[in-house]
Parts: sequence; C-alpha cells; structure tokens
Amino acid sequence: MVSDLEEREWAANAPDPASKAREEEERIAKKQKEAIARIHAMFANKRASSSRKEATETRRESVANSGGGLNKEKVLKVSWEKSGEDYTAEKLREVFAKFGEVEDVVIKSSRKKGSALVVMASKEAVVTASGNVCGHISNPLLVLPLQACVDMEFPPRSMEPEPSSNLIGAGYQSFEESILKKLQKMLFEVYVVGLIAQS
Repeated sequence: MVSDLEEREWAANAPDPASKAREEEERIAKKQKEAIARIHAMFANKRASSSRKEATETRRESVANSGGGLNKEKVLKVSWEKSGEDYTAEKLREVFAKFGEVEDVVIKSSRKKGSALVVMASKEAVVTASGNVCGHISNPLLVLPLQACVDMEFPPRSMEPEPSSNLIGAGYQSFEESILKKLQKMLFEVYVVGLIAQS
C-alpha cells in the first residue's frame, strides 16, 4: 500500500511527457535562432569588410589614374635571353622610341635572362609595340603589356569559319569513323537487350 501511494505521488509530481517535448522544442528553436543571428552577424561583417576593401581599391585606382602612381596600362614588360646581344637602358630607349615617347626604362638582369619595364607616354604606343617584333634579329625581345588596356582595339576577325580540311587528316577521320562504329554497336546491343527483356 505504501509503495502504491509513493508511485501515485511520484507520478503526480513527474513532469508531463507533452510538456517535456514542448520544452525540448523550445530549447532547440532557441539554439537555431542564436545560430541564425550569429550567421547574419558574420555575413554583415564580411559585407562591411568587403565594402571597405572596395573603397580602398577605388581610392588606389583613382590615385594611379590621377598621376599619383604608375598607370600600368602604359608599361611594357620586356624580356630577352642573355645568349646573344645584351640590351642596355639606352638601347631599349632607341628600340621603343619608334613606337612613341619613352618615359622611363628599368632593367633587371640575371645570368641567363634579362628583363626590363619600359614606361611609354601613351597606351597607343604600348599597343603598337606589343604587336611588333622588336630588338636585334639574333636576340629578339619578348614584349608584353604589363596590364592589358581595356579599350584595346584588335583587328576584326572574319566571321567565316576557317577551312578545317588542312587540320583534319586521314588519321583523324578514321578515328572518328571507329568511334561512330563503336557507338552504333553499343546502340544495337542496347536495342537487342531491350527486345530480350520484353519477351
């Protein structure tokens, strides 16, 4: 009798299973809301830092374009092998003077290879110089723009397809034919397997 009374008393004071489940759901919902708030804060911080970076980059670009820095679109990157004739700053000035005014030449050399940065007065001079072969015939210069000009105009390419007959030889055509035969064989096998499965 005492044990029965204790059991009824304990059952009366015991938490309701429905209320336990409700409390568990509330606890989980609270954790999820905290996680969502943390993620929102993290993305807000990333957006703020990226907007700060963009503002900094915009300021740098405006300084570079206003003359406070070097406009990379007016700079040529030049390299050559040391095996033939070597180039000096004066020689490079002479070579690139035929494309436009040369503002500055900075040379960096190693034992095997020479390189230089040539600053031109205009972007047009950079485009013209990078499209031509420069230097001595025995040791030509590799000339590339340091940064590609956005408004570079290239000669228009014709919309007609180039004749591909000279690119595709007999070996390539036989390769295509063998692939086609294999695909036809596989298709036939799939068709036969489908017929067998239906019967």
